[in-house]
Amino acid sequence: MNSSVPDGNWTFIDDVPPSVWATTFNDFHSLVVSLTKRLVQTTLIISTSRIRDKKELVPKTSGVVRKRDVEAAVASLGMSPNTQQFWNKSARRLRLNVVQDEDSDEEPLTYNQVESLLVDEGDEDIPIEVDTITPKVVSDHDQDGDLSDDSLGDLSDDSLSDPSNDCSEGEKSPDSSSARRALKPSIAIERRQEEQAQRYDEHASYKAEVDMWDVLQTKPPMEIPKRQEPGPLERSNVDVESPVKRDWKSQLKYHSEWETSGR
Repeated sequence: MNSSVPDGNWTFIDDVPPSVWATTFNDFHSLVVSLTKRLVQTTLIISTSRIRDKKELVPKTSGVVRKRDVEAAVASLGMSPNTQQFWNKSARRLRLNVVQDEDSDEEPLTYNQVESLLVDEGDEDIPIEVDTITPKVVSDHDQDGDLSDDSLGDLSDDSLSDPSNDCSEGEKSPDSSSARRALKPSIAIERRQEEQAQRYDEHASYKAEVDMWDVLQTKPPMEIPKRQEPGPLERSNVDVESPVKRDWKSQLKYHSEWETSGR
């Protein structure tokens, strides 16, 4: 694509047409393969960790990779979750002249018209078509052994619908339903607690840095942004209402000191 603006058009820079080295395609192929492998590896690690943790609460958790596992992997790698907008704005970014019919004498389309046409023709909400994960990938990176090859390959669109639906689809018993209902408020509480922990960590780091400069009796080269007190810990009744792991004390076997001293 060649820009319609003289400063961005190669004909105003040099008489020689632009070109690339033949090895560029090999480099591009290697880059795509490398990024794909990293994404698959990270997704498997995240899904394996999630399933292992969930099985401690719900033993019958299904061993499938879900959409949120892939989204978490994309975020952890710093990749863009959706490149549709990037390509829609290519004409504006490269300052291209776009016409619907090259044989007509009509004026070029405006950038807004081009972007609206690309959005209409494209599919913003693309349904995810999950391919089967090959046993080779699983054997290389599923070291914990919590997921079998068949379970990892058993991916369907239905299994990607509900983030808190970690139980197998065939289970309709009251116990599994209550466990799913109990997980939803627990997940919300955990997210709020993580945010609060982040605020506590930022405030502790701020105090430690201030104390360090006080010990050195030196002013910092840049003003330290002040962090507010995070406030009291958030209380919740989820642990009381949730049936998950309420009877952990009954499963704990206590041994007095004299019983274990000779071991």
